[in-house]
Amino acid sequence: MDKKRLEKARRLLVNQTPMAFDCGRTCQAACCKSDDEGRGGVFLFPGEEALTGTDWASVTDASDAFGAHALMLTCGGQCDRAKRPLGCMIFPLTPVVDESGAVDVRFDYRARPLCPILRDGLRGLRGEFIDAARRALNEIARDPEGLAFLRAWQALEEQYHFELYDFQCCVTRLYHEGYRFGEATERDARDYVRRLRGTQTTDFIFNVNAQLSYAPSEIWQTAGDKYLKETENGEPVDFKASYLRVWYDLFVRQGVDLYAVWIEELRGMGIRPWMSFRMNDTHDNGVMSGGIRRSDYTYAARGRGLSRMRHREKSGYYDDCLDFALDEVRRHHLDYIREQLDRYDVDGVELDWMREPFCFAPGGEMEGAAILTDFMRAVAALVHEAEARYGHKILKSVRVLRDPQNTLDLGLDVFAWAREGLVDWVVPTPRWETADSDMPVALWRAVLPPSVGLAMGTDIRYMARPGSGCVMMTPELIAGLSMQALSGGADGVYLFNYTYLPDAALEALNYIGDRETLSRHARRYVVSFQDIACPFNRPSRPLPMPLEDNTVSPGWSALAIQTGEVDGRPTLRLGFSKGLTAADVRVFMNGAPCRLIGHAESTESHGASGAHPLAFGGESASLCETDVWEYAPECVKQGRQVIELKADSGTLDYAEIRVDPE
Repeated sequence: MDKKRLEKARRLLVNQTPMAFDCGRTCQAACCKSDDEGRGGVFLFPGEEALTGTDWASVTDASDAFGAHALMLTCGGQCDRAKRPLGCMIFPLTPVVDESGAVDVRFDYRARPLCPILRDGLRGLRGEFIDAARRALNEIARDPEGLAFLRAWQALEEQYHFELYDFQCCVTRLYHEGYRFGEATERDARDYVRRLRGTQTTDFIFNVNAQLSYAPSEIWQTAGDKYLKETENGEPVDFKASYLRVWYDLFVRQGVDLYAVWIEELRGMGIRPWMSFRMNDTHDNGVMSGGIRRSDYTYAARGRGLSRMRHREKSGYYDDCLDFALDEVRRHHLDYIREQLDRYDVDGVELDWMREPFCFAPGGEMEGAAILTDFMRAVAALVHEAEARYGHKILKSVRVLRDPQNTLDLGLDVFAWAREGLVDWVVPTPRWETADSDMPVALWRAVLPPSVGLAMGTDIRYMARPGSGCVMMTPELIAGLSMQALSGGADGVYLFNYTYLPDAALEALNYIGDRETLSRHARRYVVSFQDIACPFNRPSRPLPMPLEDNTVSPGWSALAIQTGEVDGRPTLRLGFSKGLTAADVRVFMNGAPCRLIGHAESTESHGASGAHPLAFGGESASLCETDVWEYAPECVKQGRQVIELKADSGTLDYAEIRVDPE
């Protein structure tokens, strides 16, 4: 590219720094060091090697990694600042190039594991630095070779972009809607994903199986096979009047491959299509006949000794899960994954271990961890073969339990998978009963290698405590959990089951993938609970909380609420057991008293919980059945708020912090 433009760009930045002080002191110059495996370096802009010199660093060809011709400079951690590459000068920013070639800047997704500045958003950087970076990159873009380089840089960087990882269970809603309206067509399929155009959605996941395969298959029983069945276990059945009719009509009568259509449409919108495999689904598995979601294979597995619970009678839903210690079970899944990878050219493959995570007999989890790691190696080999066929990278992700300990205790050694490069992303999630307000984001980020992306997941339902009313997610609840995740160090947000939400709630897709846009919207942080755990671990269920029960400070109770970044007007909402009023309770937040405002408005407005197909159990559509009191806190922290309460008796049944934009 033109040398003068390159020199001008460098002059604009050579004396600029992200902060008014040496920000390297806050992180021990993490961006100047290689990782634990000795990897690191910065791509040189075209012709830049002549300006930086090479006597103080090594320069190697990095075209394969970059996706276009490029050189990479690697140093020993120190340099003459005047000679440092442009890639170092703009860090932690990255170029964003629009169709016209104009360049803006935002945080580099690759910087998240390294750079503590990201916690404060762009407002934490010097405005002069941001402006200089923007001007310098636009100067580069005026040269055709420079513009092509910036576009290649952006394409590579966006492989680390996982701001919104959406959706699971999308197929079911389309089938149900098609059944309700009598048919579904290819246009319906395309329109279904086109509503994501212009949102912050970057990745779309479709799961191709539960117990049945919802994609054509010679390996597994398909939805079409189920649709045609007339008997099961000697009993007459008829699935013609179910949503399976829509699947059969689309795939067989119309010849429309739903997933192929979605892959084409999504790529046209710049959204990466993923294929997800449910690893141990057990829906309807105990139903002898007529269970619309069970397959003949998994039902027969009960009698063939393939279930995880063989040493005693089965007593619960998860006892019917298959035992992955058995070679036949693993082969059954590997053959299906191979078949679907042959059929569909996708950008990512997810193994969904949350349907279901109970893959071994009790006591077999530790030995099972090594077995599953070997299984993951086999899956990675299948993906590698598919990459060679399709000529592009295919990312690998796993959906696991909400915290590291329970994940490992069930034999899912995600840490070994991460160390060996068997996964590119890890997605901790609740299972289904409720979204989880206290998932350990920072702990996950600390124990996973920086090279592995972390996306925190949430489901569609919300409950404050076991047995309380259930509501469907609202934009404010979605925004609260998203801010929690991104502020805590997650690289992205993952939404599960969200295609069941009304389109009005899905407006949140326009802003929940970025803290800057999140900060302009109302957010609710409602304390909920851990819905599933390893059987020998105790799940976290903070509410209801006895107000007089605290071993550290007798007579006082304490509760922490993760909020992430707080940059608006916060209010605290508390609900107590019947008979207890705000006058009976002293309330502090972060060591400062909270001023009582009065009764809070209703916490929900979704109608009867039974009106929604996923809001099973309970008649209330409110998270709290008692009075909710609203407080104005005097002291607000970034990241987490600690609430202290004192009363002579009673319980805390509900707790929420709401943040409204100023």
